[in-house]
Amino acid sequence: MNPGSLAEFVWREACRAPSIASLATALTGTVPGAPPLAALIVLALDLDEGIAETAGAAPSGLIPTPQDSRHELTPAQSRELARWIDRTQASLLGKTDILPRALLPLESLIPLRPCWAVPLTGDGRLAGLALAVPAADDPYPGDHTRYLALLREPLAAALQNYRHRRDLQELRRSAEADRQSLLTRLGRDEVLEDVIGADGGLRSVMQRVDLVAGSDVPVLVLGETGSGKEVIARILHTRSRRAGGPFIRVNCGAIPPELVDSELFGHEKGAFTGAVARRTGWFERADGGTLLLDEIGELPRAAQVRLLRVLQDGSMQRVGAESNLRVDVRVIAATHADL
Repeated sequence: MNPGSLAEFVWREACRAPSIASLATALTGTVPGAPPLAALIVLALDLDEGIAETAGAAPSGLIPTPQDSRHELTPAQSRELARWIDRTQASLLGKTDILPRALLPLESLIPLRPCWAVPLTGDGRLAGLALAVPAADDPYPGDHTRYLALLREPLAAALQNYRHRRDLQELRRSAEADRQSLLTRLGRDEVLEDVIGADGGLRSVMQRVDLVAGSDVPVLVLGETGSGKEVIARILHTRSRRAGGPFIRVNCGAIPPELVDSELFGHEKGAFTGAVARRTGWFERADGGTLLLDEIGELPRAAQVRLLRVLQDGSMQRVGAESNLRVDVRVIAATHADL
């Protein structure tokens, strides 16, 4: 495998791997043209916070034990580690039996076998450290520096994605904790689709919602812009037998008149200039669910007539097609105009 193909392979694996561990597994496997690695361990470093942890490793036999997968550094240790990494940016360091003093705080995270230490940087700052253990029967001992230099950017990018996913998980956990706290304060087990005023001024509206929610009849919601027509439509959907299906909102006023049929019903390849592929319309996408046609009064009259046919018998035709399609869609229309 030439250097260009090897770089492409590494970047492809870095982009599609769901985790650092799976990426390490791919890179420690048989990679044609690359020196074989017995193991690859990626450490995530946050020297500002004084934290070093194992982001992923392969094979599993060399992954540190769970209690050793995270280590806290003192400010002095963080500074010394940063200085050591600055000195090794230009050349890759071969690990010997005696660790450099700067790496001693990370000793529990580093494999016992000799390895190469590769600093990983992203967005101009240190992101982590890759520890690559050469295979015992390595036929390419002189190629490690070139190969590991090639791994730097893809591993750094994968490590940044790892941090982003971890931050999102923390935010999700924090949001769920806040949600549970609010539910406890409210004395509830779950957040319902309550509407403010449902027991007051909107009582008659909610009674009508309950009346039609269980059926598949089309519904027209009238109200001024911003009055909550979409909220009512969503409640109709969640209280219907279609709650498990899609809920799709289409702003009819934003569709150019010449594209209405294509947007709503779809088109076949070659149906008109620019139709380079078949397109699925909104009705097909909402099959088995609910389609909200917001501002339906903005649709051209001709399109409203074609829409009536779909409401009558559930059949439609893509632009340029020769046969009809049947769709199972509950239509909710909304408008502020007097139709």
